[in-house]
Parts: sequence; structure tokens; C-alpha cells
Amino acid sequence: MKNQINAWKAFFKLSQKEAVGTLLLGLGLCCLTGLLSVGDYLFRGDPIRITPEDSASIVRWLKEVPTNSYSSDRDRTSPSTKTHYLGPKINPQQATSEQLAAVGLPKYLAERLIKYRSKGGQFRQESDLAKLYGITPEILSDIRPHLHFDGKKITSNFPERPYQSTFPKQNLPKRPSRFDINTADTTVWKSLPGIGSGFAKRICNFRAKLGGFITVEQVMETYQLPPELGPTIQQFGYVGSPVQKIQINRVDELKHPYLPYAQAKAILAYRSQHGPFHSLDDLQPIKRLSPEVLTKLSPYLSFEP
Repeated sequence: MKNQINAWKAFFKLSQKEAVGTLLLGLGLCCLTGLLSVGDYLFRGDPIRITPEDSASIVRWLKEVPTNSYSSDRDRTSPSTKTHYLGPKINPQQATSEQLAAVGLPKYLAERLIKYRSKGGQFRQESDLAKLYGITPEILSDIRPHLHFDGKKITSNFPERPYQSTFPKQNLPKRPSRFDINTADTTVWKSLPGIGSGFAKRICNFRAKLGGFITVEQVMETYQLPPELGPTIQQFGYVGSPVQKIQINRVDELKHPYLPYAQAKAILAYRSQHGPFHSLDDLQPIKRLSPEVLTKLSPYLSFEP
């Protein structure tokens, strides 16, 4: 047994407990399979044998049972016997459920008709009754001689009034006027067609991180702002206020959308080693700074000591 466990463990690369558990599970499954294979033979009972006398008794019993002693699903969809109604014809639009049942309409269909009629349904002609869910051509054929239709449309007792909106009238939006893109709040931005609260907040947040816009075209750098808004913004927006500049020789932390984190750390480290910056040319020796970044960043830098 121990050799089998070791072989099992080495073959499947299992631990000692896993090998023992797997082996015991396999033995249990083998025992269960063997028990099931012989269970039918051990526990089966004697077969039931039907003699010719039993068959004859069953046939005689079936002949004696009345044919209408069992109900079927067909009793719900079609009447077992035709109703012999001798009263006057009834109008489905006005008849009660008792009158409908008296002419041969099944009770569940009569209730369905009444419910449909209470919700505004009308039966002005025979084709309207044929549309009732659950009615069959056989049922319709049986009750047709006892029905009459007036063909009149039932109108409501309430006079019809022209539709009036319950919403208050709103003034048409005014044509937006020109505005300074560096001082406009979200309300001004939302006055432009196509800009809602979401885009207006996004533009103002991006402007705050930049320190202001240098050009009107710069607004289109806002995250996911649709390009088709560009002509409208250029038509009504203009730069009327200066941007807020970064005092590069004074700040302890340098953050800007145009400046990646690694390059910002490189600028501060270079300043601590070589002293303050006097112009943009002093930043060019920093290897991490690309010319494109310096060009975009230069309007936002102040080199005051």
C-alpha cells in the first residue's frame, strides 16, 4: 500500500496527504461502481406478468366506463354540448356575464370579455368579438345566432378638450455673446450650443490646472471635447486675461498638465544642483525635457528670483 502511495505521489507530483486522499477517493468510486452494477440483480423484484384473463378484465372495464366520465383540456376551449338558448338576442357590448354564459360563452371567456370591455374595449361587430383572446371558431359559431351588434361606437361621457401641456413654457435660449475664456464660469460655457454641465465643468477644471488658456484653440485640448464644438468656441470665445505663471525658482512642487512627473522632478533636482533658472535656455541642458514640452510650457513659466 505504501509503495502504491509513493508511486501515485511521484507520478502526479502530489503531497503525502493529497496522494492518500486521491487513492482513497478512487477506491471509493470503484466500490460504488461495483455496487451499482450488481444492485439491479440483487434488489430487483419479481417481474409483473399479465395473463390473458387480466387483459380481458381490463377490456371489459373500459367498455363499462362512460365516455364522458373524464374531463379534458378541450372542455375549456369548446363546450361539450351545445346550449339551447331560447331567449332574445343579446348585445355583447351591454350583456352581463350571466347573459353571455346563457348563450353558450364559457365562463372564463365571459369574464374576459367583461374585463376587456371595462378597459374601453368595444364589440361593434362580429369581427371585434373574434379578436377576443381564447375564443375559437366553434364557440363563435355556436353563439352567433344569439347575438346582435348595433355597430355604434361608445363615446366617453366627458367632453373632449384640446391637449394642453402641463409643463411650463420656457423661454427660447438667447444667442450667446462673446466672452473671455479665461474668466468665464460654467454658466457662460453652457450658453454655447452643444456644451452642457459636464463639458463646462471639464473645461473649467482643465483651465485651472493649466493656469489659463494662451489661445482659443487650446480649449479643444479638454478631455473628450467633441471636435465639432471648435468653430463655435472660436466664434464666441477670446483670450482677454493673462495666464497664471509658475514661479519656477520658488516652488517646492512642480505640477502642470504639459509636464510629466519625471520631468518635473528632473527640473527641481537640476535647480538644487545648479542654482536658479534665469531663462528658458537654462532648462535646455536637462536631458529629460524635450523641445516640444519646453515650447508648450514656456508661456507658463516665470524666472523671477
